[in-house]
Amino acid sequence: MSNMGRLAAVILGLALVASALVVSRPLRELAAARTSLTVKGFAERQIDSDLAVVTVLLTARGKAARDAKSRLQDGEKRVCEVLSSVQSEIEESPAQLNPQFKLDARGNPTAEVDSYQANRFFKVHLREVAKADDLNRALENLLGEGWELNPGAIEYLCTNLAGLKADLLEDAMKDARLRADKMAGHGGRKLGRILSAQQGVFQLTDPYSTEVSTLGIVDTGSRKKSLKATVTVQYQLQ
Repeated sequence: MSNMGRLAAVILGLALVASALVVSRPLRELAAARTSLTVKGFAERQIDSDLAVVTVLLTARGKAARDAKSRLQDGEKRVCEVLSSVQSEIEESPAQLNPQFKLDARGNPTAEVDSYQANRFFKVHLREVAKADDLNRALENLLGEGWELNPGAIEYLCTNLAGLKADLLEDAMKDARLRADKMAGHGGRKLGRILSAQQGVFQLTDPYSTEVSTLGIVDTGSRKKSLKATVTVQYQLQ
């Protein structure tokens, strides 16, 4: 082999060795080039609703306006009797009186009044949350007495979320630190100071829900709820 051939072979061999060293370089050495580490922290807490909202729409009808109003007043007394059976804050909307027009042969309304319909809306804020179901059933029982009622779905609310959210964010930060410590340790590194931290939106769901939303979720249908929080934290690596 000529001198030029031997030189080319040596150069090729050196190139292959260098390439193998680059490919086989440990991941730990690659990680050493990083200056920061970003992780997500998560925290969850089971909580109970401390306020229930019970709503009901009372409707009364009559051929004349005064008949509908009189019937509505009688119904209001009966509804208030039921609502006053529990310690609660009761809100009543102003009564509404609407004429009901006769229909022509094609089912279109005419200008002739057939009857009147009177409505009043009630809302109850109940601190004794456990009694909300019983109260709703008592209102539904009024249907059997001939009253025209439309009870709404019970809303279960949490009014003390401010303090809980602060505690949950602290737990999420601890979780982020734990995750980051483990990840950095596997790479032979240590954590330095926090470079940035960003709070995610809170998710208030029923305890078994996996639903999430970029705008956050506020569940009102479950007495027991799950409050979830996330944070994104960037640490300096040493």
